[in-house]
Amino acid sequence: MILASFDCSSTTLTIEQTNELLGLEERLKELANRAAKAVQDKNQLTAKESIKRTMTRSLESSLIRYKEVETEVKQVDQILAALHEEVVEAQKKREKMLAERNGIYRSCKEMKMKLDALGKEWAVYEATARAGKEEEQSVEAEWGRIKDFISSINGKI
Repeated sequence: MILASFDCSSTTLTIEQTNELLGLEERLKELANRAAKAVQDKNQLTAKESIKRTMTRSLESSLIRYKEVETEVKQVDQILAALHEEVVEAQKKREKMLAERNGIYRSCKEMKMKLDALGKEWAVYEATARAGKEEEQSVEAEWGRIKDFISSINGKI
C-alpha cells in the first residue's frame, strides 16, 4: 500500500528504501492488527464489567433476600416454639381432664352398683316399710285403747 503510492517505475527509490518501505508496510499491518486486538480487548473488558456489575447487583439482591428469609425463618421458629408451648399446655390440660373423667366414671360405676344392689333389695325395704306401717297402726290402735282405758278409770275414780 505504501509502496503503491510511490511510482515504482522510476528509479528514484533504492532497493534499500524499497525494502524499508515494505518493512514499514508490514509494521503498519501489524499495528492495525494490534489496534484491532486492543479495541477488541477493551470491548471485552467493557462487556465483562457490565456482566460483573449485573452479577454484583444480583448478588446484593440475593444477600438482601437471604437476610429477609433468615429473619422470616426466625420469626416462624418463634411462632412454632410458642405453638409448641401451647400444645404442651393443652396436652397437660387434656391429661387432667381425662383423669377427672376417669374419676367421674369410677364414681358413677360405684353409684350404679349401689343402685343396682339397692334395687335388688328394694322389695325387701318396701315389705319392711309396709310391715312397719302396719305395726305403727297397730301401736296407735293399742295406744288409743290404753288411753281410753285410762280415761275411763280416771272418770271412775
